[in-house]
Amino acid sequence: MPIANIPVPDVAFLHQCFVYLPETGDLVWRDRPVHHFQTEPASRTFNTRYAGRAVRAKDSSGYYMVDVNRRTYKAHRLIYSMMLDRFPLGLKSTTSTATNLTTASRI
Repeated sequence: MPIANIPVPDVAFLHQCFVYLPETGDLVWRDRPVHHFQTEPASRTFNTRYAGRAVRAKDSSGYYMVDVNRRTYKAHRLIYSMMLDRFPLGLKSTTSTATNLTTASRI
């Protein structure tokens, strides 16, 4: 399934996972609750490694990518969902500042 067609997780879940900083466009991992993981040690390991850190992995096209629940998403799609409470259709952006997130006429 192409990445563009993967549905975004529930917005409430995304807000438990991330904080969005509109001034910089950063998507930062929160300290995720234990119920997001299969075990408590997995929760501790993840939070030690990622909590408080911005998503920085890029694909070959320059889009920031993030893995959530074993699925890979473009970060700007998650940000758009968190801001507007709906899944983005045709969204294109390599910089995720709030003013730069717009829907595109073609993907």
